[in-house]
Amino acid sequence: MSNRLHIDFETRSVADLKKVGTDVYSKHPTTDVWCMAFAFDDEDVGLVRFIPHISGYLCAGWDDDLDRMAGHIANGGIVVAHKASFELAIWNNLLVSRWNWPELPVEQVRCTMAMSYAMGLPGDLDRATGAVGLPDSKDMEGHRLMLRMARPRKVHDDGTIVWWDEPDKLGRLYAYCRQDVVSERNLDKRVYDLSASEQRIWTLDHTINNRGIPIDVKAVKKAIEIKELEKKTLDERMHALTGGEVSACTNVTQLKKWLEDFGLTTPGVSKNDLDALLAQDDLPNVCRQAIRLRQQAAKSSVAKLDKMMQVVSEDGRIRNTMQYHGPSTGRWAGRMIQPQNLPRPDIKQWEIEEVLDELDGDESPAELQAKLEVLHGPPIEIISDCLRGFISAPPGHTFFAADFSNVEGRKLAWLAGEERKLDVFRAFDAGQGHDPYLVTAGGILGAHPLDTKPHRLVFGKVPELALGFQGGPGAFDSMGRVYGVDIAEHYDSVVSIAKQYHIDKALDDYERRGKEKDHGVEDKKRWVAGEIIKLGWREQHPNIVAYWRALQDAATNAILNPGEVFTAGAAGREIKYRMAGSFLWCQLPSGRVICYPYPSIKYERAPWADDDDPDPQMIPSIRHMGVDSKTYKWKREATYGGKLSENVTQASSSDILREAMLRAEAAGYPIVFHVHDEAVAEVPSFFGSLEEYEQIMSVVPDWAEGMPIAAEGWCGTRYRK
Repeated sequence: MSNRLHIDFETRSVADLKKVGTDVYSKHPTTDVWCMAFAFDDEDVGLVRFIPHISGYLCAGWDDDLDRMAGHIANGGIVVAHKASFELAIWNNLLVSRWNWPELPVEQVRCTMAMSYAMGLPGDLDRATGAVGLPDSKDMEGHRLMLRMARPRKVHDDGTIVWWDEPDKLGRLYAYCRQDVVSERNLDKRVYDLSASEQRIWTLDHTINNRGIPIDVKAVKKAIEIKELEKKTLDERMHALTGGEVSACTNVTQLKKWLEDFGLTTPGVSKNDLDALLAQDDLPNVCRQAIRLRQQAAKSSVAKLDKMMQVVSEDGRIRNTMQYHGPSTGRWAGRMIQPQNLPRPDIKQWEIEEVLDELDGDESPAELQAKLEVLHGPPIEIISDCLRGFISAPPGHTFFAADFSNVEGRKLAWLAGEERKLDVFRAFDAGQGHDPYLVTAGGILGAHPLDTKPHRLVFGKVPELALGFQGGPGAFDSMGRVYGVDIAEHYDSVVSIAKQYHIDKALDDYERRGKEKDHGVEDKKRWVAGEIIKLGWREQHPNIVAYWRALQDAATNAILNPGEVFTAGAAGREIKYRMAGSFLWCQLPSGRVICYPYPSIKYERAPWADDDDPDPQMIPSIRHMGVDSKTYKWKREATYGGKLSENVTQASSSDILREAMLRAEAAGYPIVFHVHDEAVAEVPSFFGSLEEYEQIMSVVPDWAEGMPIAAEGWCGTRYRK
């Protein structure tokens, strides 16, 4: 029997795949298949054509080839595809029902995109093949033709669809499809299969994505109508307020010019630009009102409502919202409505429930628009606050959700052997200790934790989130902005209560680094205050500070000594690095590996070396190839001890979530989506209990012995935070 069957589809539809998503696309009545290229192992690439016929489209070439495929699947054979979730959807949602093909079990499918992601490679087929050194097989002409033939040439008024089905175009498309199978097969030979345990996670991921997230379609539709009515209302108010000089809230040019007439200049109308204007004490009230109108109308988060309706399937569920192994550490990335990016509400949960219940009622959108403004506030802002709640369990079902408490902080302390910090978490979990953020604040300030309550955010939470991965004042400033903390405003307080030697060192370092213009935060007070807190945090966490260096040394030595294993971390929790071939492999305590492609060592001048030193100390710096998280370009990037610690902490924290979801599934709690460190299960009403679900999520895996894990949950019919 053949070991692997490689496949690739080319399809067509009135539906736009990028806009509606795989599930809606694969079930759309106009979606069909032009062809499927296939190859058993290294055999020649074959083709199944779906050809024009007087009565419609027929599948040509079933006979021996497709009988062989059916036998391969029936015997448990492996089927390989790139971005296999699409091939699975087309096969099972379209070909099984419409063409009577045998069902393709997800357990028998292998995805070369998933394999590429797991090795730190690009996900796109052409870029992945290029990244592993395969010849450039990109067929831009064929790609353009494929995109054209995927959509109709024309749709007549009576609904008749005209496709691009001329013989020469079909022949060219067939060749393009065959080449994709060749490229995927070649890539399959260069990348590694997922391990058995990780393949199990990929299968679970597909199952979760196929279950979908249930939404309250009625409430979403009504909210969209209210949003559109409110935008018209805001435009009318802007027009009246400015005497007709600004015709609409979206007219940026007119708004800037109108503000200039009041002596107000702004580089743009972004959130930061408008916040800066609103912070001015002498801002004319009419300008303040206009800016607030602009802010309400520009609330981008409510665009998710339109996306929800665009991608929701007929059963009221949104599928394929999670991308397996999005970041190279193995965490998930959001897709479609991106549940990871839903805004945190500024109103209470009871008010959200009340608003959503009103949207589910019988009042008209116009009536609700007026009611929302009177009872709750600006309608668009209120709807934005309710976005999470539009995710709603169907009748007779409820959600159980559990979120790991500060899992990355706990994981970093566990990996580094920072036992004092682990004891703080253990005591807190047992109800016998103080809030860990208060303990951190107390350590930085040299005070009792309970005496630091007023400083919990500035000296506790923000430092914990910003400084654990070798961050400095710049990281503190960035994280502070997330939580509304401007450390410059706390400068006098910091200096008055911090340790004197931290103050002296921070001031000295600012002067030295200021000459190099390397401190990253222009405002002196902001930098010095952040540096003082950083010094206090690092003094509290000596093992974590040492861990950064240990990881960098282990990775560097592994690159310089291929084949040898170098470790870092506390006994029994070691991170292991080994250079094999063109990849630096990093094994986590769970046994899973993350990967750094094509690493190298570059020697650079030590940052502490004097400018006039003729023979400065040179230190090794690690470089490797990776996918830029913002531009998505495949490029060489640098890493260091703090970044490596972030990688292994996030990866190992993801392993905690992976195992917890498998346990929940086994106990009858089907996961429908997960956000960062929170997993949400949908169960029939009266099934199970929140206490049981929290206990399932909080189990410490054998490989994480000694790590304190705590999961706090909630249950209800609407998603919340």
